[in-house]
Amino acid sequence: MTTTAAPLLQVRNLRKHYIWPKRWLRPAKPAIQAVDGVSFSVARGETLSLVGESGCGKTTTAKSVMRLVEPTSGSVELEGEELLTLSSNEMRLRRRQLQIIFQDPYASLNPRLTAGDIVAEPLRNFGMGAAAERRERVQWLFSRVGLRPEAAKKFPHEFSGGQRQRLGIARALALALNPKLIVCDEPVSALDVSVQAQVVNLLMDLQAELGIAYLFVAHDLAVVRHISHRVAVMYLGHIVEIADRDTLFSAPRHPYTEILLSAVPVPNPRTPARRMLLQGDPPSPANPPSGCRFHTRCPMAQAVCKEKTPELSERPSSSSGGHWVACHFR
Repeated sequence: MTTTAAPLLQVRNLRKHYIWPKRWLRPAKPAIQAVDGVSFSVARGETLSLVGESGCGKTTTAKSVMRLVEPTSGSVELEGEELLTLSSNEMRLRRRQLQIIFQDPYASLNPRLTAGDIVAEPLRNFGMGAAAERRERVQWLFSRVGLRPEAAKKFPHEFSGGQRQRLGIARALALALNPKLIVCDEPVSALDVSVQAQVVNLLMDLQAELGIAYLFVAHDLAVVRHISHRVAVMYLGHIVEIADRDTLFSAPRHPYTEILLSAVPVPNPRTPARRMLLQGDPPSPANPPSGCRFHTRCPMAQAVCKEKTPELSERPSSSSGGHWVACHFR
């Protein structure tokens, strides 16, 4: 879907439906379709961002790729190897090339361990190197993410939010000298704006140096525009548009993407705002609308939108990565 070269990560028809437990004498509830038929790819050294409003399935998609939640169906291939058929032990070994940076730097670190032990823990779990080699590796990682090596003796509560997120990045890099893919689950949403810039620039520097690919989940479209190569827009468990960063921000095609981008603040007070407001509330993923899932709130909706689900198909574009849209009229 992106380039002629084989992608690093290929996701096809990924689904995650949450089934309610059966209760005696209670009627069965419909499954929550958190992710329903998502397909995308990530090239080596590329950043693909997943964007969309809260509850659209971005984080569930990211965790399903990692198998932190088990997908209901679909295919996830890393370097051509199917991950969903691997045993737990086989998947554990693949995590040396597939790591995650969690959203909350305050909750993702063990408060009982020192910073050095947190970063060294993956190395110990995989039996990598002697104690002296692990300490040397930890010191190198600390310096690489902008932390002083002597900070390894501190506990998480002694760090600021930005420093804790740097610890999370160091932990994700700990297992391999050249990690393949890192899933970034809103890694800067809990940080101040100035600290966000530091962490985003750090991620981009590491990508340029090590060739890491990122699957970047975010709400902040300014951050997405800065760090991304391509952007995938999600709505109610579906991807509705995929394009390279410049094309998507300058010439969006799906009505939902246009509405999202209209909400981005313009830094010039003399420029009139052109805010487009969504009507109504998001439908429930347990009872999604028929046809196009966006038709209940779309200003362009017609009868066909209620009856037929639009396929994510490629549209003519000057972009080398293609422009994919799921809309009957765009």
